[in-house]
Amino acid sequence: MNETTANSRFQLIRSALPGRCAMLLLAVALSVVFGSTTLAQELSRRNYKNGAEVKSAFKSVVEKARHSTLLVKCDGKTVALATVVDANGFLITKASELTDPIVCEANGQTYAAKLIGVHKETDLAMLKIDAQDLKPVQWAKADEQLSVGRWVVSVGMNELPLAVGNVSVPRRKIARQRGYLGIQLAQGEDAPRIVVVFPNSGAANAGLKVGDVIRQVGTQTIQTTKALRDNIGKYHPGDVIHLAISRGDEAIDVEATLGGASVFMPAGGRRNVIAGPLSDRRTGFPAAFTHDTVLKPTQCGGPLVDLSGKTVGINIARAGRTSTFALPAETVVALLDDLKSGKLAPAKNKPKKDEKPKKEKPKKEEKKKDGEDTP
Repeated sequence: MNETTANSRFQLIRSALPGRCAMLLLAVALSVVFGSTTLAQELSRRNYKNGAEVKSAFKSVVEKARHSTLLVKCDGKTVALATVVDANGFLITKASELTDPIVCEANGQTYAAKLIGVHKETDLAMLKIDAQDLKPVQWAKADEQLSVGRWVVSVGMNELPLAVGNVSVPRRKIARQRGYLGIQLAQGEDAPRIVVVFPNSGAANAGLKVGDVIRQVGTQTIQTTKALRDNIGKYHPGDVIHLAISRGDEAIDVEATLGGASVFMPAGGRRNVIAGPLSDRRTGFPAAFTHDTVLKPTQCGGPLVDLSGKTVGINIARAGRTSTFALPAETVVALLDDLKSGKLAPAKNKPKKDEKPKKEKPKKEEKKKDGEDTP
């Protein structure tokens, strides 16, 4: 079979079958005819869900929503996307990624952003920028249920979508995972003294050292290892906590970002290497659905649309190799007024200089089991 005849037959196959199936068959046929998989593999890659050809087919789907999407930067680094929810400068984004100062970028313009509301359960934050005539997203109706297998498109700021995929798990509650600081404490002592600081943990990144004694978490005085475990166990991975520590005769205040259990579990670490970077806060959502698009953690906070271009959810966390969590549109819309009003203004849990921490009565230390002294 010569090349001209082969090409004619491949065009016939391509026209007779649905687009993706035709291209996959074409890729296989090319490898057989030409005795090489290189061209076939290249054609196949272009027609994967995240390939250029497939993304191009969804260009019109994201045309409106991409103008409602901004980039969020903290301390000069991209941390998330933001979604316009009001023409007068109100945006929602992923709360746990934010640190001051916050700026938003779109169409070559940079805006200073003020954090005016945080809903901790959903990890949503409301930002306000000095801008008018923004284009809010168009929300899908609450009764437009996202069934498994339905197409969804993650929106960025460019003409092509960030990723294309399908709903893989319907809306449900995502179980909460406790936060871990990444330390091990001394056995048989009343005071929570650090004997191990795990590499790449929140404790290591905050500069905690072996020998440090943790005296306070937020406004809560800590006197025992159990009190420290119980206090930190109330937080999520990705939460930032304020610590007062004693280092010899020196008193030091630090901020630490809590991680997940994979800090201590090599197997979990290996899984994350395969999966790529995951969101620090990726558990504990009251309602979320899963889709199989592959996003970076810094691409969360932006809109997720259906084939009509309506926003069916907000991407809130990359949870696995092919798992991204999104908050349903109706969940987000129900929170917007409270987030804008100041009712959910962020509270600082760092004690003021003139604020005395709450005193806690000393408690008899319980007998510890192996591994219990690792908050």
